[in-house]
Amino acid sequence: MEFAARAARAPRELVLATKQTMRDTAGMTEHTSAVDREIGPQLASLDSPALAEIIAVTRARRSGTGA
Repeated sequence: MEFAARAARAPRELVLATKQTMRDTAGMTEHTSAVDREIGPQLASLDSPALAEIIAVTRARRSGTGA
C-alpha cells in the first residue's frame, strides 16, 4: 500500500513523462536507442522544482527535522 500511496503523490508531469518514455522504449532492442530517448527527460528532471522538493523533504527526514 505504501508503494501505491507514494506513486499517487508523485508529480503529475513526472508520471506522464515516465509513462511516455516507457511506451516509447517498450519495443526498443538496442540499449543505445533507449538511452538516447531517455537522456533528455532525465536531464530535464534534474532541474525540476519537484525534484528539488523531494530532495529537501528527504534531507529533512534524514536529519530528523521533517515529517
